[in-house]
Amino acid sequence: MSLKQNRLVLKLREVSQNKSVNVQEDLHEDLCTIVTDNNSKMAQSPSDCFKRIFWEQQSQATCIEMSSKRKDCRAMRWHPLMIRWCLSLRHQSQKAYDKVREVLHLPSQCTLRDYTHYCTGNPGFSTAVDEELMSAAGIDSLAEWQKCVFILIDEMHIKENLVYDKHSGSVIGFTNLGDINNELLSFEQEFEQGISQPDKPLAKTILTFMVRGIFTSLKFHYAHFPCKNLTGELMFDPFWEAVYRLETCGFKLRGEDDPKVLEWLKRRNEKYTCSESQDEMLQIMALSILRDLVHRIKSSVFYSIMTDETADASNREQIVIVIRHVSDDLVPHEEFTGLAKVPSIDANTVTETTEDSLLRVKKGVASQISSKEPRAIFTHCYGHALNLAVGDTVKQSKLMRDALNTTHEISKLLKYSPKRDSLIECLKQSIAPETQGFRTLCPTRWTVRAASLKSVIDNYTVLQELWDECDTNDSDIRARILGVSAQMGTFNYLFGVMLGYEILRHTDNLSKALQQEALTASEGQELGKLAIECLQKMRNDIKFDHFWEKVEAVRINVDVVEPAVPRKRKVPERFQVGNGEYSFPVTVKEVYRP
Repeated sequence: MSLKQNRLVLKLREVSQNKSVNVQEDLHEDLCTIVTDNNSKMAQSPSDCFKRIFWEQQSQATCIEMSSKRKDCRAMRWHPLMIRWCLSLRHQSQKAYDKVREVLHLPSQCTLRDYTHYCTGNPGFSTAVDEELMSAAGIDSLAEWQKCVFILIDEMHIKENLVYDKHSGSVIGFTNLGDINNELLSFEQEFEQGISQPDKPLAKTILTFMVRGIFTSLKFHYAHFPCKNLTGELMFDPFWEAVYRLETCGFKLRGEDDPKVLEWLKRRNEKYTCSESQDEMLQIMALSILRDLVHRIKSSVFYSIMTDETADASNREQIVIVIRHVSDDLVPHEEFTGLAKVPSIDANTVTETTEDSLLRVKKGVASQISSKEPRAIFTHCYGHALNLAVGDTVKQSKLMRDALNTTHEISKLLKYSPKRDSLIECLKQSIAPETQGFRTLCPTRWTVRAASLKSVIDNYTVLQELWDECDTNDSDIRARILGVSAQMGTFNYLFGVMLGYEILRHTDNLSKALQQEALTASEGQELGKLAIECLQKMRNDIKFDHFWEKVEAVRINVDVVEPAVPRKRKVPERFQVGNGEYSFPVTVKEVYRP
């Protein structure tokens, strides 16, 4: 026993000499005090507390490393909570997880892979996945009402490529929608191309099936299928096979609530479950709802049609049509009647799409509608008018224009990079966990920007820390990050952001009030006057001094340079008018005072 102790002592001395760092006596005492206090505190914590588990696991891994010649601590048995925490951390960023492992004792990538690849990710359904689903849901301990689930189906685009799987020895990347669909697709290609054995097409999308519990927190990825041109006929067989397998596992789908549905699906013919029949039935139901809306609208003496155009995620122009009318009991109603896809948004197209509309959409629409219906009254949208007014006013101030452009650039850097988005969440949790996250700045809606500017003010230190942590090989992205970081270090940007928030929050409230369904035209004009009076009352020395103190209080707590009086510059002679004396600001407040 004494020999083993001597070996441990020698090993400890060797590790201390190689890895230890000399510190001052005061720092040494502080570290000893911190460790001693934390040991007593952790001993008082519950046994299932994550802090206590983390502390004990780090101590255990350190002892194993000192007593073993191996540096990876393979003899360590990790707690399930530690595994889950490490999986969550690695899911956000693998490089960040590797950096943390240089400081803390954490499971290796191979160890975590054993947990994430417990089941092979082959396309289609699998008995092993069914068993894992039943184990994750605890199907044996659930009551009958807790076994109710539903199926989520989604499609995601992927890059066309072939990858060799070294574990199975196969090449993946081809379409695979099950044996039946594969044979049907092969037969269709053989018939169209006249080739006996056509090549398998490469997959462009992934069809995913996910199981969610209705009365439980169950979330489970059930199956996936690589496909190319997905249609309703191809989804039919995988969907009903998923229903069959879930029912076999003991789960209950809501189709059992109506026995007539199950009896209908057991029929061999005339089930009307093909895509054409379903589309036709949906069209009939949509027309029935539209007839009811038209009947209610016709009962009103006056009504108006609100029309606006927008581009969807696929960059296709669409026109939204909403009919507003007042019932007999003087209650206003707004009825959504359709969303039409149009090739263009010129006056003729909009007029044809909204034949009876009374909107300002494009120049020429109102005149064409008035020629067809002289009683039509043209009214410009209050919300759009406010949007244009605020936009033109803000663009006249270079300080606010530059601040909003920089904030928009920050939004693009975070929105189009999941890595930076995840990194800012980690930094926010460690620096400012109580504040709300960053709000994306909309480039077109000028009256919904106060929330984004407020999020910049609340997360100013987090954003500055983010730019220091970002590391990329893309020279363009690196230049944009350096530019945004430099702008956030200037007083002009901080002043412009806080000034923009003070002004735009009032226009935001006005915009929300103008969008109320029960708002009348006279009430909208009165709200506009109140907003103008509120903004005019802010233009005085007392309000400016109070605002300056707020800006200075924020500047002290962030990494922003102190403002200074600009150098005196003489106006060029070609711009001189008269013989008056030049006037230069004496203090910093005079530079920014309106």
